[in-house]
Amino acid sequence: MKKYLLYIALGLLAGYTFIFFFTWCFHPSQVVWIRLMEASEKWERQIRHSNEPCCILVGGSEISFSVNPEYIFKETGLRLVNASTGASSGLLCNTEMAMRFIKPGDTVILSIININNSSISPTTHGLQLTLKKRGIHSITNRLIPFSANNISIALRGDSVSYATYLASLLYPEKATYAYQRKEAQLQPSGWIQLSYEKMDKATWLLVPLSALTNHLGDYHRNFKEASHQHFLDIKEVVNRKGAKLCAHMPVWLAHKSMRALHAWKALQLTRLGIPVLKDERLGVCSDPTQFADSSLHLKPRAVKENSLIIAKAIQNQSYWTEQELLHILHELGWNEDGSLHTN
Repeated sequence: MKKYLLYIALGLLAGYTFIFFFTWCFHPSQVVWIRLMEASEKWERQIRHSNEPCCILVGGSEISFSVNPEYIFKETGLRLVNASTGASSGLLCNTEMAMRFIKPGDTVILSIININNSSISPTTHGLQLTLKKRGIHSITNRLIPFSANNISIALRGDSVSYATYLASLLYPEKATYAYQRKEAQLQPSGWIQLSYEKMDKATWLLVPLSALTNHLGDYHRNFKEASHQHFLDIKEVVNRKGAKLCAHMPVWLAHKSMRALHAWKALQLTRLGIPVLKDERLGVCSDPTQFADSSLHLKPRAVKENSLIIAKAIQNQSYWTEQELLHILHELGWNEDGSLHTN
């Protein structure tokens, strides 16, 4: 009996070792982001002469596929570096990996999809990428403390990721990792150009905020103090590097009423002393034909417009005020606590 248990234990250990090293070295999502990181590093060396200040965009694929740093540089002269590594990493890991770019005088721009704790906290995917790019020092600071919990997260497998990868082998035309195919072209500036037409009729995403299960009140109730502290930690670490911190609401395919949710998120950040770039779209576009393969990934023709809007807001140092955000919330029928607004 003991012999069989030993064989089972050895088999489990061998399976885990295989999965861990596959994820660490060969998993398609890891390969995509490592290639993008390397391109962004070369781009930063190309545009930063004599230590001129740069703008560092931190976040997920909503930057990778929807912002073109080279186009911005040619059209406006703004030096912008794409430091994105996928939203699945968690914003703390995204920020830690971006630290390799940040120099005194830079402006760090957080791309904000969600501000709940789960979207900010480190994930297995994020910690593994961070360790590969930043080494052991990445988990000995304020953003990602060295702890048993973080070590455990870094060593875990990711069953959803494995299942998605296996599905991509069986159904390659519907693969999540289609970004490795010819339809996705990594550009020298770290922008990944997409040539998909999958979202042209995605009108099912254009539902009003009031019709969603997770409406504004749920977001408000689930916004924990831990999220506040995470953002304050990011602010402190960025300021310690001699850089400025602000945020931006990336554009989604969504009903116009979703501006209320984005206004609420921007309001929370503004009150934490993290100004939010004033983009009149406030994270909402209701035209499916502007999007490639998801509600956050723009087609090349839309990327140009999106890139210029962000660049001009940065150059003009234009930020939302608390009063403007409250006005938008009330105009769309909501109070800042997520309850319905009555005049």
